Amino acid sequence: MHVHRVNFLLRDEFTFYILDKLSGAFIGTCSLVRVDWQVRRFEIGYWIRQSASRQGFMSEAVDGVTQFAFKNLQANRIEIRCDTRNSASCRVAELCGGVVVDFKVFQNHIGV
Repeated sequence: MHVHRVNFLLRDEFTFYILDKLSGAFIGTCSLVRVDWQVRRFEIGYWIRQSASRQGFMSEAVDGVTQFAFKNLQANRIEIRCDTRNSASCRVAELCGGVVVDFKVFQNHIGV
């Protein structure tokens, strides 16, 4: 949590915590990462607890973070990179108005 706060203040990354509106429970994060201030490009990264997935929380969070980036950081471009095998993550991008630019399958290179 401290690292997120420092990165926010340094404007390196912007991490927002997602809380369930009814219970107040912490259920995930939605972040602006890989910031390029020269062109004002941001990438959105996110994760959510499995028990909270497929309930619209992440789409709402991505929409809010996108609005924050455009209104407060004068973003020119927002990107979401999804592994094509992660259909739920790709669906979030689509629900939030994302346009597919390129298909890539990301591989884990453990031990390389």
